[in-house]
Amino acid sequence: MTEGRYCSQLRKDGLPCRALPSRTTGLCPAHTAGHREICVEAGKSKSTLRRLGKRLSPTLTPLMDALAEAFENVENGTLKSSQAMAMSSLASTWLKAYELSLLELRMATIEKQLSEALGGQHG
Repeated sequence: MTEGRYCSQLRKDGLPCRALPSRTTGLCPAHTAGHREICVEAGKSKSTLRRLGKRLSPTLTPLMDALAEAFENVENGTLKSSQAMAMSSLASTWLKAYELSLLELRMATIEKQLSEALGGQHG
């Protein structure tokens, strides 16, 4: 009756796995081939994220925290990867807008310095 509703594999303790399976494999992410390798790569990504977080602008800290939490939630199965991808897409757009605003501020500063250096001669 519950066949197909849960992963078809057994847990380490010998009990049936109660995780939701993939539609394509019938297995949960933890029992899918290559899961260990994915976790290793994910660990590398989290380490990189933590290192970047130390140099991050305080403005970006909440965004990066939310992405790190989403990453962990996908890994532990409490967030669908499609939801995390949507979050990632939104974050990417937000970061591009933030980067553009920083570049515009830098350009305005450079233009002002150039104008002052030329004694106001340049428009």
